[in-house]
Amino acid sequence: MSEDVQFVDFLDDYDPDLTVNKLRINMHSEKNMLQIAVVNETVNKEFKRLMANDYILGEHMNETSYFQKRKTFSFSGSDYQVYKDLRYGVQDKIAQRSHKEDKMVVVFNHFSGSFSARLKERMPNDIWPDIQKNLIKDTYVLRIMDYNLSHGSSYINTVNFSNYEEQIQELIVKIMEEKNIKKENVVLWGSSKGATGAFYHAIFGDYKVVAIDPILDEGQYIKSKNDIHFLNGLRDIDLVPKINNLIENSGFKFKKIVITNSHFSFNYETLQRLSKNNFISTVDIDMPNAYDHLNVVGYNSKIHSLTLLNASLDESIANALK
Repeated sequence: MSEDVQFVDFLDDYDPDLTVNKLRINMHSEKNMLQIAVVNETVNKEFKRLMANDYILGEHMNETSYFQKRKTFSFSGSDYQVYKDLRYGVQDKIAQRSHKEDKMVVVFNHFSGSFSARLKERMPNDIWPDIQKNLIKDTYVLRIMDYNLSHGSSYINTVNFSNYEEQIQELIVKIMEEKNIKKENVVLWGSSKGATGAFYHAIFGDYKVVAIDPILDEGQYIKSKNDIHFLNGLRDIDLVPKINNLIENSGFKFKKIVITNSHFSFNYETLQRLSKNNFISTVDIDMPNAYDHLNVVGYNSKIHSLTLLNASLDESIANALK
């Protein structure tokens, strides 16, 4: 057996060495450890201990779940370039002859809803694959994978990845410099957990943003959905104090737009706790039939999202709408 790999049995003297690069854990089940952790408190605790020690679930075969340290996980394909500990992809612009300034939308991925052992199914990097067809021309699309924990951490620092936020800010600047894109021509976008990341990073780095129903306080999801995002104990649960501190010490130049629904009380009420700032605006889709979070981030807000994205990218559109 390689010193880099340890085989352990969850039901027999389970005592993993949390310093090895790879762990193979026999779960005695066709279900992977994450699937079992959703319903089993003991397994949940041990799964979170693995994540706190920077392990990523990558496969499940022959009743055995395969884990590997996040920093050594390898990827293949054009969608996965590497910057430090990040994985990302850049979609080239669709050029037009007017030679206008190049622009960029940064896509932050939302919760996949998958509990597969396969990492690319839980943390996909292809959210809204045809977004570029709906944007004004000369716009690059930067997709940053939320590569952390079980399903990502909404692009927020965690106990195992303490400089996640800083690396994301660095990556955005890096691509801007490579493509010669001015900051005023950059817009961040995300929905749900992706909106959490997009909104937070727009506040942190002062970027334009269109964020659809961001989850700024995981409390309700911990209480009513059994911490389905697997964040409790691994990341700040209530991000509002952290965000308010950034807002109160800001000198914003760029507009931040949040799409929400006043008929879905939890996320809407959390937004009301944000410090008031003239550069932060909310757009209420005001739809009583869109009564839950999924209906806000889905079909009912797509037109709002595209309209606000293109207005944020093109000053002539924004001026026409004033």
